[in-house]
Amino acid sequence: MIASDGLYGAESVVLNLSTQLQGSYRQTTVVGCIVSSENEDNALYNRAEELGLEAVKVVIANKRLLTDLPKAAKQISALKIDIIHSHGYKPSVYGFVIAKLKAIKIMATCHLWFELANKPLKTKVLVSLELLFYKWFSKVVGVSEPIKQVLITKGVPESLVDVVPNGVDLNVMDNRLVTREKIRASLDIADDTFVLINSGRLTKQKAQSVIIDAAKILREKNINFLVLIVGEGELQAPLANQISKLGLEHNIKMLGFCSNIDEMLVAADCFVMPSIDEGMPMSLLEAVAAEVPVVSTHVGDIEKLIQHQESGIVMPLNDANALADAVIELKEHPDLATRFSKNAKQKMQAIYSSETMAKTYSAIYSAIVR
Repeated sequence: MIASDGLYGAESVVLNLSTQLQGSYRQTTVVGCIVSSENEDNALYNRAEELGLEAVKVVIANKRLLTDLPKAAKQISALKIDIIHSHGYKPSVYGFVIAKLKAIKIMATCHLWFELANKPLKTKVLVSLELLFYKWFSKVVGVSEPIKQVLITKGVPESLVDVVPNGVDLNVMDNRLVTREKIRASLDIADDTFVLINSGRLTKQKAQSVIIDAAKILREKNINFLVLIVGEGELQAPLANQISKLGLEHNIKMLGFCSNIDEMLVAADCFVMPSIDEGMPMSLLEAVAAEVPVVSTHVGDIEKLIQHQESGIVMPLNDANALADAVIELKEHPDLATRFSKNAKQKMQAIYSSETMAKTYSAIYSAIVR
């Protein structure tokens, strides 16, 4: 169960996990999408149906909590659900209430511990309740070791916390139907243009402003390049203003939400992620699966996959000059870029595949039911 406003990291985990569990496992899944009304369009619900997964809209409007929560509990109970697996603070809080009303087990996956300093009071209250309720969950999963430690520090009993790395379908890029030439033509990108791509929510945590500053440096050095920024978020307008102020409209395209990120990766020469906080980002795993060389910071569990000058390039936090230098290095040394991407994919196969993720979650589900 997830409250989703697009197809980002947590949504990809839900889809990959649900798809894998349709195979030879003891469990099957229903993708529960929290919406405000039955008529609300939901990208995750639509994508789940496209993949042949069972999906439902769980209507819980903030203004109708007292009536909608019992209705949602009845709906979920009718589906004969054994375990509610929540992803995010809202599904965890609402799911806990539903679980208590219908005596259903509940567990959660914590994808990232969000900075709450500038968040609305409602969000702060829900996150505080989430932390409190976790103590009565059957299991709380962090997607990285740092997130596990944060959860324990916040008071979640260590015995309840496990780490399950995110996983991607390593074969999905091998089965793609589009070619680099076709997708570049659709975006009006010349063959000799070096393309950087970043995908994720447009937030302070993802530090897309550093990419824009690096683009200014690349332009000053007369590099033929284009940046594709994929995603939506609270910083969309400020980032657009930064691009305009620096006169980079011809060097940076903000594409908004894209459901075909796999096709965008086909067009790219480099994946850049200057994040200041992460768990193990799905967007990075997808880039590695697509064999796109990576430039990233060492936050969260990224260092388990991206080692400097071995499986990618590691940059310091908030360092636009270092990012620009890394891009130039990859552009001028394509053999090196290929070696980095091959090494990164080889490193991820054992740990970060959707099959490995599904096996681990399947074992957790079985233990909870027992």
